[in-house]
Amino acid sequence: MDLSILIPVHNFNASRLVNDLQEQARQLAVTWEIIVVDDASQHETEWMDKAARLEGVTVHHNEHNLGRAATRNKLVDLSNGKWLVMIDCDAQVITNDFLQRFIDAAHSHAVVCGRILHPDTLPSNDVSLRWRYEKEAESRMRPEQLNKLDKPPLRTFACLIHRSVFEHIRFKETIKDFGYEDFLFGLQLYEYGYSIHHIDNPLLNTDIEPNHVYLAKIEESIRTLHKLRPLLEGQTRQLKVVTKVDKWHLAWAARLLYRCFHSAMRRNLIGTNPSLRVLSIYKLCYWYSLE
Repeated sequence: MDLSILIPVHNFNASRLVNDLQEQARQLAVTWEIIVVDDASQHETEWMDKAARLEGVTVHHNEHNLGRAATRNKLVDLSNGKWLVMIDCDAQVITNDFLQRFIDAAHSHAVVCGRILHPDTLPSNDVSLRWRYEKEAESRMRPEQLNKLDKPPLRTFACLIHRSVFEHIRFKETIKDFGYEDFLFGLQLYEYGYSIHHIDNPLLNTDIEPNHVYLAKIEESIRTLHKLRPLLEGQTRQLKVVTKVDKWHLAWAARLLYRCFHSAMRRNLIGTNPSLRVLSIYKLCYWYSLE
């Protein structure tokens, strides 16, 4: 078995992740490589020179920022393995057999997703919005629950894909902004007749952004979804809600709510005690502010 471990990086120090994965890979009875592609980082770059000197690790630098989709495609183009392990740079290895669990799953599945975990306790009130959102998501996105769905989602935070499957699809490089490149990739997998299997193979997300930064990312992802609506109609929770609002002719109400209360909602969401209910309302209202 040939294994390529692929890590896209942008303005983040992933030295611990690379070292931990290299240590595990050296214990495997397979051929392996670790490839890091830096997507034109402006800071957090010093660690890469040291990482590039590790056995089995290569580091490449994009001259210009290509975005998440194009960088992931480039990682695959640079790799040699028949099996591709994609891992986000802000992940932390928390088990001694993370890579082995993927190898074991590869005997039965061509596309396998691991699990995203977050700290059990709130790191600080400054990051409470994302922490609360992610902890709520953990409770409804356990592997056994996801595998019961007709079309479990693809989560590229940690996933294993056979190269032949990837080459049929690839990430859509026209998506330059944040969000939904992995969701669209997953839908295309189903169109080609592949399935996605989730296993209890966790990584810890170590990059929980401050509330104002995370809210900006949410807004960017909604703008991305707005552009991709023709491709994703009826496929995401947000678009299903939007379809109902449109059907009931209530778009005017969402726009009015945004005009009257967007400042108050934002104060709640970037404050120290954000409400996930307010977040849901804000996301819907923000959508209609774009129209």
